[in-house]
Amino acid sequence: MHKFPSLPGFQDIPKDYRSKFTQIQEHEIRIMWHYGWYDGPLNGICAYRDKPHWFEQVFRDHYSCTFTDTDGVEWFQLFERYLLIDLSDEQYQEELYWHNLHTEKVGTYWDWDESGNRVRDGYFNSAEMISEYREAVESRKPRDFSNNKIVGWFDYLWGKIETNELD
Repeated sequence: MHKFPSLPGFQDIPKDYRSKFTQIQEHEIRIMWHYGWYDGPLNGICAYRDKPHWFEQVFRDHYSCTFTDTDGVEWFQLFERYLLIDLSDEQYQEELYWHNLHTEKVGTYWDWDESGNRVRDGYFNSAEMISEYREAVESRKPRDFSNNKIVGWFDYLWGKIETNELD
């Protein structure tokens, strides 16, 4: 079983989830914003087939591979694996409300552009404004996706480096 401690309703996912759910191709996903981060996004909101969905990293189910490009350079790539979870309109509106408040009070560092690239020039607001957001978030009900459908899973390329730079 894979554990999702932060995702109510999906604490235990069977190890063979890849055979139980549809694989979605990376090019079909566009990340809109993320929440948690640890060497890449842990979860957040993405667009799939023009509809917002929740994505959640499958804890400790990432993989890597190497490939050689047309110039003969060998690259090491790291992929993370995510579940894609359907959201109701109400759940998406809730996430959008909190995202907009986060953007207003904290900043835009967690946003992604229309091309699906992370906004690198995002900004942070003052410590006072960030505190206002933290106070507001204390009253937020925990997310509960226990009645939501898992749409599928996808791999996402989070980085690559030339293999000669790995040492």
